[in-house]
Amino acid sequence: MSIHQLQVAYETLPDRLLLRVSTRAGEEYLAYLTRRFMRQLWPTLAPLAKAEPARADTAAPRSPGRFDQAYEPPANLSHPLGREPLLVGEARIDRDPSGQVVLILREHRQRSMSLTLNDALVQALCAMLRAGVSAAHWNLDLDGTAAGAPAATASSPAGTLH
Repeated sequence: MSIHQLQVAYETLPDRLLLRVSTRAGEEYLAYLTRRFMRQLWPTLAPLAKAEPARADTAAPRSPGRFDQAYEPPANLSHPLGREPLLVGEARIDRDPSGQVVLILREHRQRSMSLTLNDALVQALCAMLRAGVSAAHWNLDLDGTAAGAPAATASSPAGTLH
């Protein structure tokens, strides 16, 4: 999936974060993230955003994304997994052969979505998740690891979270 846009927004009534991912092919994938799940995911995901990418050049670091533009769904929108967001209960975090982070979010033995994220997208996703948790007033400590399981190192992300 070639990611075009990401958005994380807090939805009050279901008390969940809604992750919206649109692709360059005009597809949109939706996933709900609960407070409990964020407590488990964050200690593994956050260190990956803090890792300094290896660079051959000495140019200034790129911005992790554009936060000044609103999320705009594709014109001819399709929902390959349906219009109802996945209720994420499991995640797997790996690295592909090129070193990019692969985040697989899935319902319990049902639908799933796989995101391949470069360093800038990991940083942008973490910034959006932090803002969403703040808007939700979930009282999660996203600056430390007190909110969940022990953190994995940035070079070797943990396997499966349930």
